[in-house]
Amino acid sequence: MRTNARTARLTQLALLAAIEVLLAFTPLGFIQLPVVSITMLHIPVIIGAIILGPKEGGFLGLVMGGCSMIRSFTSATMVSLLINPTTSGNPLASVIMTFVPRILIGVAAGYVYLAMKKKGIATSVSVGTAAVCGSLTNTILFLGSMAVFFQSFPLASLLATIVGVNSLAEIAAAAVISIAVCIPLMKSMKKKVIPKNSQQV
Repeated sequence: MRTNARTARLTQLALLAAIEVLLAFTPLGFIQLPVVSITMLHIPVIIGAIILGPKEGGFLGLVMGGCSMIRSFTSATMVSLLINPTTSGNPLASVIMTFVPRILIGVAAGYVYLAMKKKGIATSVSVGTAAVCGSLTNTILFLGSMAVFFQSFPLASLLATIVGVNSLAEIAAAAVISIAVCIPLMKSMKKKVIPKNSQQV
């Protein structure tokens, strides 16, 4: 049973990672604007964190950060100039800003979900709150990193404002889609060998 459960979890993790890569390198994952993109890439990270746990969510965040870094070499937005270590002027800062907030999306969402479910809070509320917290973690840390590391970047304050406004749409999308996806998944899994963090709905 343990082998079957481990195999199922790895399969689910691999599937979510594949979805993350698909979204990252196709138009499916972005609403492109002239300066920045409204992204859906955080959503598989949040779903993975809720269904599989914070550690797996952190791994999916790492995948998201890697995809963002690769995309920055072919994208022409101002955000990509900061993410790209070869154009930002501060390669270490670019790596920190790209990976740390994304990894912590999954960690934050996973632990918030577990804490709320432990208190007996309704699954839909727990999932929605975890999704919002995961998205906010990314937004706050990304903008915070930009403010700390790239104060002298041209139009940095304007870019931060645009990214912040776009993040509101990303947060709303994360909450709605996570609830729509996670609750049916949990219902379908509750009679099977399921991940340790899944709960009955």
